[in-house]
Formats: sequence, structure tokens, C-alpha cells
Amino acid sequence: MSYPDPANPYASPSAPAVPPTIDFREAAVEESLRVIEAAPGRDPDELGLSLVLPADAEGFTRLKSIGRMILVRLVLGIAGIVVGGILAATEGKLRAALGLAEWHVLTVAAFCSLGGIGLLLANVFFVRWGVRRGIGERYAQARQHSNLRPPLCVGVEDCRTFTTMKIAPEDLAYVAFDAAQRRLILEGLLFRYVIQAADIVSVQQATGAATTGTQVVFRVGRAVVGITLQFDSIWHELRKQTIGAGRDPLLGPITDTFSGKLA
Repeated sequence: MSYPDPANPYASPSAPAVPPTIDFREAAVEESLRVIEAAPGRDPDELGLSLVLPADAEGFTRLKSIGRMILVRLVLGIAGIVVGGILAATEGKLRAALGLAEWHVLTVAAFCSLGGIGLLLANVFFVRWGVRRGIGERYAQARQHSNLRPPLCVGVEDCRTFTTMKIAPEDLAYVAFDAAQRRLILEGLLFRYVIQAADIVSVQQATGAATTGTQVVFRVGRAVVGITLQFDSIWHELRKQTIGAGRDPLLGPITDTFSGKLA
């Protein structure tokens, strides 16, 4: 039985796009379950097909917890910088009012400002640790499959809402670059994504509200799903702000993986 080519909802629309109803991965999950039911007893990884499958019943709780902690660290970090600036700006008045030495005030101001900056910079490492802890043994599987380079912690977004500012993405995952099999494997808190090169519709750089990402549109059976992967890197942000590096750091490894280019 043959099916017509699925429509690509991520192509340039001639009419306003219909907003997602429940979850942008819903149709892909249904197709994945249908494919697995049609091949009972077989390992899904051996089917050679793209799949999107629920990963962990506790994933949503873990994702919300990570999102809350991101917000807490963001607020505390900004507050530390602001307090340090206020202390430095009013140093003379504070010395006169409280009888403190100049170095006392400036030391506290520096501690607040540098502590705030450090907390903001460390946020990405706390997130990676939380995701690695959340996916448990699946992290070791990601390392085993990733033969192009070590796995990276990425945010997973709906392509259609990537430009919307969010505290936390719609999923967090470690992505394995399996160039030998020409596929990406994302071990996420909410879902497990297997993306085969043969099912790719498009791969391109995407620009969000304050950052860049790599958009991957692919087929899962008769469904088409589009995700944007975002990798937070202090080094990349530093290069972008200083020498203007505009290429998303995920674009190269992803295209190399789908082309089967091993390092």
C-alpha cells in the first residue's frame, strides 16, 4: 500500500500556519508507535527508520525543575550584578554613613558583581549536569553511538516557535552524532529522537529571538516534524560577540553526520 508524499508544514506557507494542537511531536509519536507495532519483537534501532518515542514518565517533572532552576540562577545572577554596581556607585556615601573603609565597600561590590557573572556563566554547566542525570543510563548509550564527536547537550524546540523567548526549551537532550549509520540520536528528557539521513527534508541554520540554532525537518512515516536544536556554548557566544562568528556550532556536525563523514 502506498501513501502520498506528506505535506511539509515547515515549508513557506501560502496561508497562515495552523498552530499546534497538543504537542508538535504528536503525529510523529503516533507514526513511530504504528511502525513498532508492525514489527513486533524487533529492536527499534535496527529498523533503520526515523522515530520519536516517549522517553521517561518523569521527564516532564525533570524538565520543569531544570527550567525553574534556570530562572532562579538568572534572577540571582542579575541581582548580584545590579547590587554590585549600586554599591560601587554609592561607595562614597556608604563610607560616610557607615564609617567603612573604601576597600570594604569595593570588596563587597566586586564579590556581588563577579558572583553574579559567575552564576550566569555556570548556568549552562548546571543544565548539562541536570540533563545527564535525568536521562540516566541513556547517556552512556549516546556516548556509545556518537562516533563523529562526543555527545552534546542541546535544547529541542518546535521550529515554528523557536523565535519565541522561553526560559527553558520544549525538551533537553544529549545528541549522539552517529556518522557511521548516518543518523542523529537524541536522548531527551521527554522523548527519544532517531533521525535517519534518508528521512531528512531539510537542514539549515535558524535564527531565534536571541540566539541561533540548527533546524532539522524530517519524516517519521507519514508525518513530518521539524525541530530546532540549540547548543549553549560560552566559547561560541564569546566568538560571536568579538569576531562575529555567525555559523551555528551544530550545523557542521549535523551535516557531517548525515553525509557519513567520520572524523
